[in-house]
Amino acid sequence: MPLPTAALDGRAHNGDVPDDDPAARPQRRRFSTEYQARILAEYEAAPDGGKRSVLRRQGLYSSQITERRQV
Repeated sequence: MPLPTAALDGRAHNGDVPDDDPAARPQRRRFSTEYQARILAEYEAAPDGGKRSVLRRQGLYSSQITERRQV
């Protein structure tokens, strides 16, 4: 059974989880320019009902596509 968020926060603040623990500070994902261009092209080429499936499959939000279009 997973720990509730409050229990995890308490462990992080009382010293149970060291500061150098990689799970304590997650890293943002970084997308290469080639990946972004490929996914944008796949999204644009998808039919209306298929656009959401592209986002779900890649774990992206529509706002990320909107931002990429502006670049």
